[in-house]
Amino acid sequence: MFFFSVRRTLLTLCALACAIAGLGYGVRGVRHWAQTGLTPPPRADVAPGAGAAGAAITPGEILTYNVGWSTYPTAARLDMEVVDRGAFFGRDGFELRTRIETTPAIRSLFLDLDSEYTTYVETQRLLPHRLELSVRQGTRQTDETVLVDQQNRRAVFRDDSKLDLPGEIHDLPSLLYALRVLPFSSGTKQKFTALYERNVIEIEAEGRESARITTSVGAYEAICVQITAKAKKHNLSRYRIKVWLSNDSRRLPVLLTARLPFGEVRVELVNVSINTRPESVLVREKPGEGAKGNSAIYTEIERGRPFGVGERLNYDVSWENFVSIGKAGFAVRQRGKIGDFSVIELVGEASSTGAARSLMDVDDQLISFVEINTLAPVRSEIRLREGQRVKQTVADHNWSDLTVRLSNGTHFKVEPQTLDLVSLFYHVRAADLKLGQVYNYTLLGANHRPAHLVCKAVKYETIGGPLGPRNALQLDFYSRETSRTIAQLWLGQDPARLPLYLAVRTRFGEIRFQLQSTHGTR
Repeated sequence: MFFFSVRRTLLTLCALACAIAGLGYGVRGVRHWAQTGLTPPPRADVAPGAGAAGAAITPGEILTYNVGWSTYPTAARLDMEVVDRGAFFGRDGFELRTRIETTPAIRSLFLDLDSEYTTYVETQRLLPHRLELSVRQGTRQTDETVLVDQQNRRAVFRDDSKLDLPGEIHDLPSLLYALRVLPFSSGTKQKFTALYERNVIEIEAEGRESARITTSVGAYEAICVQITAKAKKHNLSRYRIKVWLSNDSRRLPVLLTARLPFGEVRVELVNVSINTRPESVLVREKPGEGAKGNSAIYTEIERGRPFGVGERLNYDVSWENFVSIGKAGFAVRQRGKIGDFSVIELVGEASSTGAARSLMDVDDQLISFVEINTLAPVRSEIRLREGQRVKQTVADHNWSDLTVRLSNGTHFKVEPQTLDLVSLFYHVRAADLKLGQVYNYTLLGANHRPAHLVCKAVKYETIGGPLGPRNALQLDFYSRETSRTIAQLWLGQDPARLPLYLAVRTRFGEIRFQLQSTHGTR
């Protein structure tokens, strides 16, 4: 029960509404909290840290390859996709997806393979922090999730087994993308370490000759990068792979060749496309269309807000005397329609990291589709993972009769303008808060029970942090039922009104959120 409560705490805090007592633990627990001060943010003289760097990768890019093997000109199809850039499991980066499927001829004769690999990488060096693998071979299917702790040099697998790493490490898909952004020329050498299944592979990449490579999608001037692999458990030194990268700004892998013990493999680029992020809930608005024909009005409302589509915020999470127990992130993903409502998609994610996973192995995501004018939720999705336990709940809000219907069939009445966890985070940012004023909020927490929150604008002050000195407004949050301080938030007073620092009191100690980096802010 202790670990479940801590997990729920991290989840609810991730969306600022973590501040309310009634969400995870019930109002009774709030009455026993000591009325002592919370840890303030860093002083303004704290040296700023470095922000996240971008990478030369295009979200939505899909590369399709034909895989030839031995005497078979078409043995498999390979797709490599940059699904999106955003805040994934608390870290700003890219979601990369690789899929390989054998053709019917090879499937019937040799190998029935249909596998998908998803890699989440950070933006600076494209190093992975999470791998999701789904391998189907015939009737056999294997699913694996690997959490890669680059800082502590450890990989943690789904069965909780661990593998010590010699240093920074890639998986094979992220390695290929990393090769694309490096300035290879003839004679250039780079060494890498890669994780393949549960094996650590040492790799040397060397720039070789340039040549004109002709494919079915065109001819490219390209440089050859030769890959030599070594592994302690496998004799891989004879596996020499050549990757031909186009000599233009896109650095496309146009051709890969390898002479392997079971025959020669040739992987040739056959299609390049850019795809928008797929969305099963939102319907794209037509030009000039909006809820009740008010598209132009809503556009002006969005322009006046401190956040817009494409913004991402990344936080470090600490608990009591532990400097870092997890990561949290928020993103404004896209605009579209649900029924007659023009909405924007807001996402909050939280995950525990490092040694904290032994106490609370958390990977949670909250999605809120909010009406553009009011920021009230039209649809809320909560996806929780605690160890091997997975739970997903969808809540549809009907404001005409003030009801909420859950995906399990439960429905209940709510007060007007009841928010969910993520919409509260953005509602506070968008509000015109005045010093000394008090504001009331009603919202549904992770357990979909209504709670009442009071917010007071206390004072202006300059605070420090990784983004440097910032002018901020201190906000104190109370439970309406107990009048006890639950949380304190320092909201930046620049045009982006960034939530810079948050301290929250729980029954299990104080949890703090420090803004580390941003992308796409105003």
